[in-house]
Amino acid sequence: MHRIAPAIVIMFSVVFAGVIAALFVGAFSLLPVIHTEPEDVAVQDEHTEFSLAPPSFLLRLSLFPEGQRHRSVVGVMIENQEDARPYQLGLEKALFIQEFPVEGMISRFLALFDRSDLPASIGPTRSLRPYFVDASQPWTGAIMHAGGSPDAYERAKVFDDLTTVNVLHFDDEKYALRRSDVPAPHNLFLSKAIMEELLPEEIADVSWPPYSTGGPPVSASGASTVRINFLSGLHNVEYRLQPDGSYRRNNGGIVSALQPHNVVILQIPITGIGEFGRLTIPLEGKGPLLLFRSGYAIPGTWHNKGPDTGFTFLDARGQPLRLAAGATWMTVVPDMGRVEWE
Repeated sequence: MHRIAPAIVIMFSVVFAGVIAALFVGAFSLLPVIHTEPEDVAVQDEHTEFSLAPPSFLLRLSLFPEGQRHRSVVGVMIENQEDARPYQLGLEKALFIQEFPVEGMISRFLALFDRSDLPASIGPTRSLRPYFVDASQPWTGAIMHAGGSPDAYERAKVFDDLTTVNVLHFDDEKYALRRSDVPAPHNLFLSKAIMEELLPEEIADVSWPPYSTGGPPVSASGASTVRINFLSGLHNVEYRLQPDGSYRRNNGGIVSALQPHNVVILQIPITGIGEFGRLTIPLEGKGPLLLFRSGYAIPGTWHNKGPDTGFTFLDARGQPLRLAAGATWMTVVPDMGRVEWE
């Protein structure tokens, strides 16, 4: 018996070690497989597509994969004039907001929404400009707007996969777009039901998000407060970092419903002011940007080879800029001297 006991102990030790090894291997088999080729790993079913491109084995263990899936994305033009701002609705559900100056250097928004998660009401809806058309591509398959400049209409015709819906054509008793409790002309709003009725049944899907996400911020300076100077207390913007990593936006004294996790500021010059004060803002090319995320200010560059590829955001090393998960607010300014942070 004394001679057999050590053998039994050894046997059970070997079996126990084998079980632990099997469990260890099995657990790691559930993780995405990492290849050495430069292509992202993809796991796909008929509804969802995910991609993962981790830089190391350890990062694979510590971070969730970068998720990207097909969405039906709808853009809506939103007014941001000071008299309209208190009545803004629906921004809290936006995936991405593009903010450009328009006539009088007042900003206007193109808010992008997942068609499957539209807010109950969106507005005040405003008119379209050509640079919003270009900036939206290829990130959305439809834009809803209330009128537009002649250049905007011509620009929209260029894109076969873009549907534009001028809701002024439906501003009648049947659709009741005007609210009686909001002063005109800031009283045109779209309900979820009206949007679904006016939009075509099928619009082109896009992969979302259209940029890299995840990972810790690269080396950067701290930034818990960000200010954008629109040359007027009625329009100046301040972002304050919140405990959850989002930013509370105060725009001329009005707190915005959307608290983005990313604030991206692009320097793009205004090259002309035309009839009725309409601006010319060419988007092709490249220029400086600032990304504010997780309490950091991260410098980089934007690139845009044209609407077929759209905006890409690169860090100071020329690598894809990684944004935080969550909503993004992108603002275009003619000069980065208008931006400060602390």
